[in-house]
Amino acid sequence: MKHEQLIGVAIVGVGLPMINEESNLVKEYYDTDHHKGFMYAYQLPGFNNVTQAAGRLIRTQTDKGIIILMDQRFNQNRYRQIFPDHWSQPLIVNNNQQLSTTIQRFWDNN
Repeated sequence: MKHEQLIGVAIVGVGLPMINEESNLVKEYYDTDHHKGFMYAYQLPGFNNVTQAAGRLIRTQTDKGIIILMDQRFNQNRYRQIFPDHWSQPLIVNNNQQLSTTIQRFWDNN
């Protein structure tokens, strides 16, 4: 069925780009003026990759699915503060059994 082609996305990392000279120049500039060099040079471009991957799951208003952010860094404030508004209350699971139960509940209720 058209709207059931993808039911979940697992994102295994925060998407940080590789260290390179251009990004380091951006980092140095923003560290000097705003003390947010890492955020502008690496974190935001990486998180853009994460949201693009997550966006492949939901294409229409009727699509449903699960986005699993597998890296513990996603639970750090530096990432939580840049989550889109509709990601404001993520469920945190700590083991495979909790994950399995959470996924089952989601599909039982949708």
